[in-house]
Amino acid sequence: MAKLYQRLRLLIPSKYLMGKRAISDHLEEIVDYVKDLKENIEDLERKREKLKNIIYSNDDEDKIIVKLCNDQVEISIKGGLSLSKVLKVLMKEGLMVNSCVSSIVDHNLHHIIQSKVNTRGDFDLAMLQSKLMSLS
Repeated sequence: MAKLYQRLRLLIPSKYLMGKRAISDHLEEIVDYVKDLKENIEDLERKREKLKNIIYSNDDEDKIIVKLCNDQVEISIKGGLSLSKVLKVLMKEGLMVNSCVSSIVDHNLHHIIQSKVNTRGDFDLAMLQSKLMSLS
């Protein structure tokens, strides 16, 4: 029993056992530590679910995001939208693709495309987003 208690005590951070001499005090602090761990786990699970809901929401607006970054247009696409169709639309709109990064996150395909505008003047991001959304 003493060896088991010693092994258990080695698993607990010293801040929980400081200044305590009695085994009963140590056991009480060990119970508090386990309760704290349980609360931390539950809190982290809630945060993870909240982040998952934000990242993987099924709103159409969140599937295709078009924004201006410096003098480039950045297109972020979540889901299985055909990359070749997207690139054709970008070429028709006068965009030159600088980079395209594709990755799979939780079995979902994500593309981030950075393009430079070939034409001078204003570029209509909302129109581009609308055209890309019509592909899905």
